Amino acid sequence: MLLTRNKKIFVNLYVLCVLLAMLVANAAEQKDKALQEEYDRLLLGQDQAREDGRKPGIKLDIAEVELPCLVPKAEHAFPIPDVKIAAGSFLKDGERAYLIGAEAGLTRHPFLYRILGVDWVQIQGSEYLNNLVREEQQGDTIKVSFRRPKELEQGLRETLANGFLAYVELMEENSFLKCYPALSNNAKDLFVTIGHFYLFRHEHPEAWKLRANALKTCLAVSGAYPVFAYELFNEVGFTDYGASALAAFRAQVMAQHQTIEAANKAWGTAFKSFAEVEPPRKGNGGDASFTVLGKNVSQPLWLEWLKFSEKHSAEAFQKSAALVNAYDPNAYTTIQTHCQYFYDYGAHGVNPMLKSQSEDFYGDESSITYQYQVEGEESQKDINKMLRSLLWLDYLSGILPAKPQASEETCVSGGFVSLEDLPKVVDMRHDRWKFMPDNEEVGLKAGFANPDFDDRSWQTISVPDMWANQGHPQTRFAWYRLHFSVPPEHMNRPLYLNGSQLADQAVIYLNGRQLHQTKRWNDQFGLEISRKIKQEDNVLAISIKNDYFEAGRYWGGIRGNIGVDLLDGGKVIPLESGQLRSFVWERALHGEAGVFLSYAYAPEGFRGSLFNPERISLAAFKGIPQAKAEIASVGNLILEKKPRWEGQAALVYPLESMRAHIHKDLAEMIRGPLLAELTKWYAGPLLGGIPLEVVSNDSLTAGVPSRFRALLMRSNKRIPAALVEQLQAYVAGGGILILDALSLERDELTHSVLALDDLLGCSRRGAVKAEGSVDLSAFNCGKEPVVANASDGLGGVAIELKAAEALASDTSGFPAITLNHVGKGKVYLLAREFSEAATRQLLQAILAREGLEPPIKLKRDKPISYVERHLLGKDGRYLLYLHNWGGGMPEAAVTLAESLNQGVYRVRDLESGKVLTEAISSDELKTTGLKIKLPSQSPVALLLELREVEPLALKGLTAEQRQWLNFLARPAPIGVPTQKRVLFDAAHINQYSRISLLTAAKALEDRGYEVNTALGPITKDDMKTYTDHIAKETLSDYGVLFVGGPRTMQGLEGEIVAEWVKGGGSVFLCGNWFRGPHGWLSNAQLNRTLCSKFGASISNESFEDKTDNSAGDSSYPVFSCLADNELTKGVKELHSQGMAVLSAQDPAWQTLVEGGKTSSHPGKPALAIRKFGKGRVVLCGDSAWLKPTMLEQGDNRTLFLNLMEWLSNASNERHDGKDLK
Repeated sequence: MLLTRNKKIFVNLYVLCVLLAMLVANAAEQKDKALQEEYDRLLLGQDQAREDGRKPGIKLDIAEVELPCLVPKAEHAFPIPDVKIAAGSFLKDGERAYLIGAEAGLTRHPFLYRILGVDWVQIQGSEYLNNLVREEQQGDTIKVSFRRPKELEQGLRETLANGFLAYVELMEENSFLKCYPALSNNAKDLFVTIGHFYLFRHEHPEAWKLRANALKTCLAVSGAYPVFAYELFNEVGFTDYGASALAAFRAQVMAQHQTIEAANKAWGTAFKSFAEVEPPRKGNGGDASFTVLGKNVSQPLWLEWLKFSEKHSAEAFQKSAALVNAYDPNAYTTIQTHCQYFYDYGAHGVNPMLKSQSEDFYGDESSITYQYQVEGEESQKDINKMLRSLLWLDYLSGILPAKPQASEETCVSGGFVSLEDLPKVVDMRHDRWKFMPDNEEVGLKAGFANPDFDDRSWQTISVPDMWANQGHPQTRFAWYRLHFSVPPEHMNRPLYLNGSQLADQAVIYLNGRQLHQTKRWNDQFGLEISRKIKQEDNVLAISIKNDYFEAGRYWGGIRGNIGVDLLDGGKVIPLESGQLRSFVWERALHGEAGVFLSYAYAPEGFRGSLFNPERISLAAFKGIPQAKAEIASVGNLILEKKPRWEGQAALVYPLESMRAHIHKDLAEMIRGPLLAELTKWYAGPLLGGIPLEVVSNDSLTAGVPSRFRALLMRSNKRIPAALVEQLQAYVAGGGILILDALSLERDELTHSVLALDDLLGCSRRGAVKAEGSVDLSAFNCGKEPVVANASDGLGGVAIELKAAEALASDTSGFPAITLNHVGKGKVYLLAREFSEAATRQLLQAILAREGLEPPIKLKRDKPISYVERHLLGKDGRYLLYLHNWGGGMPEAAVTLAESLNQGVYRVRDLESGKVLTEAISSDELKTTGLKIKLPSQSPVALLLELREVEPLALKGLTAEQRQWLNFLARPAPIGVPTQKRVLFDAAHINQYSRISLLTAAKALEDRGYEVNTALGPITKDDMKTYTDHIAKETLSDYGVLFVGGPRTMQGLEGEIVAEWVKGGGSVFLCGNWFRGPHGWLSNAQLNRTLCSKFGASISNESFEDKTDNSAGDSSYPVFSCLADNELTKGVKELHSQGMAVLSAQDPAWQTLVEGGKTSSHPGKPALAIRKFGKGRVVLCGDSAWLKPTMLEQGDNRTLFLNLMEWLSNASNERHDGKDLK
């Protein structure tokens, strides 16, 4: 996605990519205003159900774009690699490769891409529609025409000229409706009812004409270039209740059921005729991404509507793919969607198998947030969150073995420490808190925060919970107090008061001293209290204000975790190099052929930016090209097939059951309970070292493959009836079926209950509560409590034994785990729900009981429970891959039970290239093994080769990559004077910041400057900056502020900057060259907030020059009209990549660079300077001339350094003689 929308949408998109791992909501919070906030942030507000119909008399006149079929290719020679699809992978210059991609905005950063090892670049985005369609209403007629998208051609040329594959993203944004009010207000029949990045009804002739001609307008440009791939739709999902869709649905159900009586019987409805049939409508605001339905919904009817919608979307995809293929048949096509897998698949309107029929490689979207783990105190729940995306990748790999898959929008980041499972020094989650309502807000004056205040008369209250649930529905302001002591053994250790969800705003006092104030309901904080705490008689006082009143009560309280811990829970732990290596390696091994790094265009201060140092350490980025090089070294060995390994066991992905699940509310859907349940079963075999595949029900209907010694089914309620016979045959033939009590319940087609007592050896009699415990000693586990199932809150199902035997019973004596012998095989039924850790251990024990042993074993005094392991290869050459998802760096002896080719092996580490051992026999590998350290969340990738086999040449980082990755992570210079400290703004969705102007930053630091980054808003007091760490500084700590193409800035920030400059600071201010009325790069806000303070403005007009320009592009003028003075000494030309026209309202401005005679704006300023109080200002129409690929063009570098020297000497009287006159 591109940086062409307002800040709110960007924040929304980031939250959408990481929400899987970051949101843990309480089910009781279903009406909390926070859910509405999340709803807004998740783009759901963008997908409201639209009105239908055409205003009377309105006609459309849509221009027909004439385009030859095929589009003739222009004569271009670009240094791009030869990349082709070969079965389930990409071949790059004849070698199997994993492709790294970057999302690009209206500005592209090819130098940065090269450093990161990028192969392909996403370009265009919303410019596709928003800036090429034109509407004009003349009476009752709306004329629609199309303009040539020059921005696309510029993006293609720059991308291809720098050696990257061009990937054109054709995105339909809902912002189109705001850009074109004549169409959106008068011709609503063109648009689907609910669409997520999908607008036009493909079966509506005029809607299709509009989409088709927009596509052809794009293809008229892109078709002339060697485009690698087109993304036909971005993150697509839709549900359409339009007349034509409803008519088609009614015809389908009539053909299926024949009579309305039969249909009513199947649905439980009372329609009088098929003409009256109305499918259930999405409720709670309605959205293509979410299924939140009203009460008394006919689930069978809803399911038939969902299946119809999936076929409906597939028709749309096929139609668009056919058009693109007709005009540019050499390019590949793909369609990006996450299929809402992290929200339990759901009613997204897109089926992965049906979608895949319209694309050459499968377009996916899956992200990961790494959860920090402490050795010995790992959280299985958090580890499972990290594994969820891998489960989905394995599923796609299983159902699409012959087609490459790529994640086309992928966020990766560090996460907060999980407070829930931290070992507590002082656990404050209990019912011993003191509570006092204080709606008058007089408690502070009354001494409620004082440690010696007498609170014995106060009511006691439980935490975590809302106070409304405990008898205080009308309280909007209240106080909590807790008296506590610290165990003496912890008093000399770092201690942190950690907490979350003190809703909404809280002030925290410890022993009478104010520690912290939260700002939002779900803030997570960590407060270092080692020197503020006593061993005994500590008093924690918290005042909380809540203004949200709904359903007759306020929703305030301590609603999250709180306690004293040994780790700081208040900050995201940024990723390190090993975790980025993990990110790339894991995706490649679990079936992917490529990935696009999301928000690679966003500045460091943007919360979701790939380069935000609070999320990812800048030193970590070497992990991306490093992992890519490692994989490239063994690509032909490991990327040849999908799935990458043959499973001894298989887990069924219950798509049919997930599609049928109707979430109670938005809170439940956000949590994704079904996916959480499924991941509990995925983690068991995966972390137990059992080769595992993820399969579909459909794939098993022709027979369960004999290679699967065990088949696992979790929450697989609905299955095709044909699968029953196959399961019976599989078990009778010796297979092991392991399932939970919710699986194998109904026929997917008829909705009828399946009779499987003979297979199960028991009957299921109804749900049981989550209470009591189960003795699992038969499985070498202890007594485990029964926990609530994530999807229904129950503890399992009551079982009546028939032929089966009970292997474990609950505390009431009822069967909890049963075993039934069927022929040569067995059926295990797990009728109770256990914790994540207990489920992992139990499944591993059952598999071991049935003889499924890990081919790679870890020998150590203490068990290692969280290591994923794989052995891939053939013919005396193997990859041994180990990944510790837990904490620490345990060492283990790794033995290989698999039969390797006999002989003596050489072992090399792919990361370092070092030889670990020159000679180890195959027998030694099976017995004593290799001693290996397993760092947390950092892959160990070893190449084992027979000594007589020619050693593979290992690939590594280039010299250029090493140089710039080292500079990216450089320690900040020491002792630099204030006037030479430069702060690059990155907090305002800037087009350019330090990360995108690395060569300019280094040019300055090579001359004695220090160049740092502003991550937070500009304030009078402490600002968040990044030097070589996150710091708090002020503007007065710097001599120069560089602001490159900001999109958002508040008026107060402009006032602060102006005051600072007046006092002696200097600012280098760059605008944005204007690309069109819907390009979203207007300079209006920048003018209001900052430029106006200095008596100037940047217009929304840009220089064009057909004679003097770069790359033969008139939008990229070369400026040679420069003022003659010290600042232009040695400067003859400024080469631009777009430049806006300046306007000076104050005579103090002096033009330094202006448009030439052949320019569209001759004599108009492009770059100007002035003094302002004691400070200085440089104003420029754009900053692209400073990007690495432009800095060495013409005399750009010299001019930049001259300007920075002038700015940095604003307070140095020795240089006054050089000032311009």
